[in-house]
Order: sequence, then C-alpha cells, then structure tokens
Amino acid sequence: GTWDVEENKFNVIFVEGNLIIDSPIIVREAAFLAFIVKGNITINGTIGHSSGSYLTTATANRVTQTDLAGLFITDGAFITMPSDRQLVAAGTFVADTFNLQRNLGASNSTNPGELFMYRPDLWRYAPEELKEIKIDWSEVAP
Repeated sequence: GTWDVEENKFNVIFVEGNLIIDSPIIVREAAFLAFIVKGNITINGTIGHSSGSYLTTATANRVTQTDLAGLFITDGAFITMPSDRQLVAAGTFVADTFNLQRNLGASNSTNPGELFMYRPDLWRYAPEELKEIKIDWSEVAP
C-alpha cells in the first residue's frame, strides 16, 4: 500500500544496495523523508497516474497528488520502469544518471511521462545534519 509520512514524522533511510519502490510514497506538510542509496533507485511501472488523470505543474498538488515524494539521493541511477502511467514526483532527486522510460503514447505531446516538482517545504523539516556543508580549508604552500 501507500506509504504515508504523517505530519511531524522525520525519516532518513540509508540503503546499502539498490532501492526498488513499488508503491506510492506521500510526505505530508511538516514531515520529512529521505532515502540515501548506494546503488540504483528504481520506480516500478505500476506507480503513477493512468490515462485521463494526467497532471501538469499547473494542475498538480505537490503534497496530495504525487506518486513519489521526498529526498532521493543515489550515487547510481534513478530509473523509472517502462509504463503508460505518468509518474508525478515532488521533492529533490539527485543521481549520477537518470533513465526515464515512461511513454504515454499519444498523450506525450501534451503531458510529461515523468513530472518532477520541487518541494522546498521538505528542507524546512530536514534534520540539521543534512543542511550543513562541511568544508575543510587548508593553506597550501606555494
């Protein structure tokens, strides 16, 4: 079923291998979810909006109408499996490569197969450790 991260819940999940997501993930306002993955992140083709319910950035609600929400970081690939379902994703997505394989057929000209939206509110509730950038400055002799 759908994973629904409720208000005031804050999760950071580390995955040593690959991550396969096979059900929708909703992150409510005032909540946080992050996946930090060493392998690939793969989104199952069964996740998404079917024909007739496709969304655009102008019509989608970033919290309630997404199929995938959160912070997703991988040093591998972010992969969407082939499907005729539109994936609506909101958050931050960082990967070495993206392999986007959704095909909406005749609807491709008016709707994206994968719709990515930024959710700045997620960073407001992120753990402080994820907001810090550690820089080590040292003087180098000429």
